[in-house]
Amino acid sequence: MAFERGEMMKALVELSSRIRSCRECKLRHKARRPVPGVGKPGAEIMLVGQAPGWQEDRDGIPFIGDAGQLLDSQLSLMGIDDYYVTNTCKCYPGKGVGGDALPPAAAMATCEEYLKEEIRLVQPKLIVAIGAVAMRWFGIAGGIKQNAGRVFDTYYGPVIPILHPAGVMRRLSEAPQLATSFHSIITAIRGAYTPPPFGPAILTDPDTFGIDIETQDNTVCGEGRLASIYR
Repeated sequence: MAFERGEMMKALVELSSRIRSCRECKLRHKARRPVPGVGKPGAEIMLVGQAPGWQEDRDGIPFIGDAGQLLDSQLSLMGIDDYYVTNTCKCYPGKGVGGDALPPAAAMATCEEYLKEEIRLVQPKLIVAIGAVAMRWFGIAGGIKQNAGRVFDTYYGPVIPILHPAGVMRRLSEAPQLATSFHSIITAIRGAYTPPPFGPAILTDPDTFGIDIETQDNTVCGEGRLASIYR
C-alpha cells in the first residue's frame, strides 16, 4: 500500500507540473498561471471550487483567500485536516459583476481531464462541491441552495454541494445554511457529530472578525460583526 501511495503521489506531482505548464486555452493567456490542486492521495475529502481567485492566481496556491481560510478554519475545528483542494477551472477568470467571473466553457472543457485525473489519483471518500459551478460539473441538477448539505451519489462517488463561502460573506443571511452543510460533511465522513462549544473563524481583511459557525433557531451564535447582525 505504501508503494502504491508513493506512486500515486509521484503521479500527482507530475500532473501538477502539467497543469502549471498548460497553454491550451485563451484564459491561460489572461491569468498569471494555472493553479493545480494541493493535497495527498488517499485524502478523506476533496474540496472542489469554481476557479482560482486573484490571490490564488498571484501565488499559485488554491484556497488561500478569505473564502478558503473560512473553509480551512471550519474543517480544522471539526478535526478534519486530511483533504485535497482544487478547482474545476485551473486559471483565474478575472472579475465579474459582484465577484469573480464565471469560467468560460472552453476553459472548463480544457480543465475537465485534469480534474478527472485528480479524482482518480486522490480517491477521496467524499467530494465537497463548493458553489453552483462545481456542483453542476458533477452532474447535480437543481439550485445550490436547494442541494446544499445533501449527499448525492455520482459517477465520481458521493458529493456534497455547499454554498460558496465567498457568496456567504456578501449575503450573511446564508450563514446558517453554510453551517448546516459543514455538519453534513463531518456526518458523512464520521457519523454523528457534536460541534465544539465555540469555534472562531478568522478572516484576514481590514474588518477581521471571529464567529462561531454553530446555529440556534436559525441564528448564528458567537462574537463579532457577523454575529451581531443576526441579533
